[in-house]
Amino acid sequence: MIKKKGNKILILTYFSTFLFILFLASSMGDVLNNSKNVSSKEIINYENNLKKLKNSGYWALNNISINDLLSGVGAKNWTWAATQPWCSGTGILGDPYIIENVTIKDSNKGISIRNSIKYFVIRNVTVYNVSTAGIILNNVDNGVLFDNNISFNDNYGIYLEESNYNNIKENSLSNNADNGIGLMDGSNNNTIKENIIKNNTIHGISLEGSNENSIEGNTVNNNTAMGISIAFQSNNNTISENIVNNGLWDGIYIQNSANSKVLGNNITYNSGDGIFLSSGSSGTFVKENNLYFNNIGIHLFANVNNTIKDNTINNSTYDGIYLDNCNFTRFIGNIIHDNTQSGIYMGSSNNNTLYDNIIKSNDYWGIRIMNSNSVTIKENLIEDNTRDGINIYSSNKSQLLSNSVNNNSQNGIELWRSYRNTISDNIANFNIDYGIVLDTSSSYNYIKGNFIYKNSGSGIELMDSSNNNTIEANIVIDNRIGIDLADSDGNVIIENIINGSLYEGINMGNVDYTKVIGNIVYNNTREGIYINDIRNSIISENIVANNTQDGIYISVGNFTKVIGNIVYNNTKTGIFIESFYNSLIAENTVYNNLMHGISTNEQNANNNVTRNIIRDNSEKGIYLTSLTFDNLIWENIFLRNGKHAVDDGSNNNWNITTIGNYWDNHTGPDTFPNDGIVDMSYDIGGTAGSIDYFPIAEDGVPSITINSPSGGDVFSSIAPSFDVIITDNFLDSMWYSIDGGLNNYTFTANGTVDQTAWGAISDGALILTFYASDLPGNIGTAGVSIIKDTSAPIIIINSPTDGEEFGFHVPLFNISVIDDQLDTIWYSFDGGLTNYIITNNTILDQTTWTALPEGNVIITFYANDTLGNEASESVMVIKSIPAGEQDASIIIIIIVVSIISSVAVVTIIYVFIKKRATPS
Repeated sequence: MIKKKGNKILILTYFSTFLFILFLASSMGDVLNNSKNVSSKEIINYENNLKKLKNSGYWALNNISINDLLSGVGAKNWTWAATQPWCSGTGILGDPYIIENVTIKDSNKGISIRNSIKYFVIRNVTVYNVSTAGIILNNVDNGVLFDNNISFNDNYGIYLEESNYNNIKENSLSNNADNGIGLMDGSNNNTIKENIIKNNTIHGISLEGSNENSIEGNTVNNNTAMGISIAFQSNNNTISENIVNNGLWDGIYIQNSANSKVLGNNITYNSGDGIFLSSGSSGTFVKENNLYFNNIGIHLFANVNNTIKDNTINNSTYDGIYLDNCNFTRFIGNIIHDNTQSGIYMGSSNNNTLYDNIIKSNDYWGIRIMNSNSVTIKENLIEDNTRDGINIYSSNKSQLLSNSVNNNSQNGIELWRSYRNTISDNIANFNIDYGIVLDTSSSYNYIKGNFIYKNSGSGIELMDSSNNNTIEANIVIDNRIGIDLADSDGNVIIENIINGSLYEGINMGNVDYTKVIGNIVYNNTREGIYINDIRNSIISENIVANNTQDGIYISVGNFTKVIGNIVYNNTKTGIFIESFYNSLIAENTVYNNLMHGISTNEQNANNNVTRNIIRDNSEKGIYLTSLTFDNLIWENIFLRNGKHAVDDGSNNNWNITTIGNYWDNHTGPDTFPNDGIVDMSYDIGGTAGSIDYFPIAEDGVPSITINSPSGGDVFSSIAPSFDVIITDNFLDSMWYSIDGGLNNYTFTANGTVDQTAWGAISDGALILTFYASDLPGNIGTAGVSIIKDTSAPIIIINSPTDGEEFGFHVPLFNISVIDDQLDTIWYSFDGGLTNYIITNNTILDQTTWTALPEGNVIITFYANDTLGNEASESVMVIKSIPAGEQDASIIIIIIVVSIISSVAVVTIIYVFIKKRATPS
């Protein structure tokens, strides 16, 4: 039984040796990769020699101290060490010194190696409870520290100073009174790999003034300070695939050290921050780390040009990412969720970019930007956060682009006291408060092209002196209010689509110098546009339709223009005003409203109501109530209203000195004089007894004069231009058609027929018809017949035929060319390089034929028309001059071209002049 037990021990020993050889090959390979001037042959020899290594005995020592600069008798250098039973090898690449199977405990020192560049390995050594560091390398290169247990020492576990190209691998370092591993003062190009480092009094791993080191695959747990600390000008280090857990301070700390790479680490349950990039840590690349249950996931302070990419950060005690006084940093593709405060918090930081991050379910804001300028927030998914999705506080000149900001418990996007920001192409849906809100002097911002849907508050809200903003081309659907402005001046609301609001489409209160232009506002539960207290503003060119109450409602206003709006199918009145003074209501089209077209309430005075089209309203076209006075109503068109007008006010004028309004039930006669005014005045209904003294007479259909094109003009594939004169006192719209009215194209000035429509129409004769309508609905027409011809001439070669042979004389030819607009015919013997025009009495070029070599000759005939359409046809003949054939005559070839019914027939006439015989 004892023998069997011994066999098991022997087998395990051999197996352990085998594993060590494999490791050593790998570890020294790491060293060699970092070393300089090492040949491939040396590497191969070294790896072969590793296979010959054997376990030695076990030694308990007080300490080991080697200084390779020492010489002479008693000098403890590598030469001396090699004579000791615990050391073997010669210190070369293929046969390194090996210190193994040593235990040092309860001593003043552990292992100290100084001033060495020899290759060496320290393995399977235990150093614990010594008064200094467990292992010290000072000015040492080319070492491997493998599978050692360095614990419970009064200083560092492993300490390197001015030492390069060393590999520290698979060691256990715990409960040391300082750092687990320390690289100090110019320790460069070292590898710290797959070590277990835990319960050390200060840091797990610490680098100071050390560059281009690799810290990879270590487990760093329960250290009192930082898990991994990179500080004091330690540049270009890589920290990858480590597990850093349960530290009392930060998981990974980088301070005053540039161009670090932090890749693929698992950093959890640290009482400090997961990763802290402190001042001077610029150019750091942080990618694909998992950071859970830390104080802050990633903390950046006072540095520039960092990249934070593809990290997962959740359940932080505070923020997922916290940025303070950092510039030109990029946050890309991170997943940040379930943090106790904000997903990303940025303070006093400029020119940073947040792109393609997922930020959700954080207890404060998804993203909060404070006192920071020129930040780009683009294409992020931000949802289910307890406060705002994006909060911009006292920050300017930033861009919020193409983000999805949904289901947040407060606002989708909020700006507070922030200037000149752009909010564009975002989606803001299902937020508990506003979709987008500008609060407290947030001015000169640009809100464009956002899709804002089903927010419990307003889709877009401006409040508390948020002035001079532009809200353009947004789609705002099914919110409490579509767009709401309160106590804010100088804003522009332009070309938005707003529908389905629970209350008003657009609501404004206490606003000045505001423009509401070109919006489509429909299907809202209350008013389309509701305004309470407006001054010096413009409501223009909006389409306001199908709202459950009034189309446009203005209560209290001064010096405001309501012009060019289309207001229809609203349940109450089209345009309703009360306490409205000194304003203009002009050029609106107001129709099909279930009550009135335009109506008033309370005091309204000194308003000008002109050139409106008021038609098909169920009750009244215009209704002026009792407190409405001193208004001017003129040059409006009244068509088919239940009752055109009722005036219960006082001193309102329904005409100026030369013209009144058009009433479709009072259009004539206009005879004495024939001046466009109906001879009899028109009585306005109502208690005021008002009269329109100059009602407008019917002036007939608009007059249309076509200057060009002219009848019979021919056009090819390019659409023709047109010049028309259209006159009417109340011209409304103009259009044209080239297919009898199946498709119509509106125009406002002379121009060109629509090219797409022209391209689709078939060749041949067509009618270009112009139409014009006036405000009363009269339509005038005029047409001109033109021709479209895109076909090239047709060429028929009657003779010669393919393969026909000819000798010295140029071939006869006969061709027919067919085209209505034929211009030129020509031929060529060389594919068009040299051309010969065919006209009446043209002499065919015998000289060119004579110069051609015998063989195949291609004769190509060409023709074009006056529109530039061109065609060609070719025939191949054979030139073959029989032996002995001579030019027996002078030939004159005359070409005669006859054109009959658009067919040009080309005839060839030979004139032979016989040569005189040579005298014998």
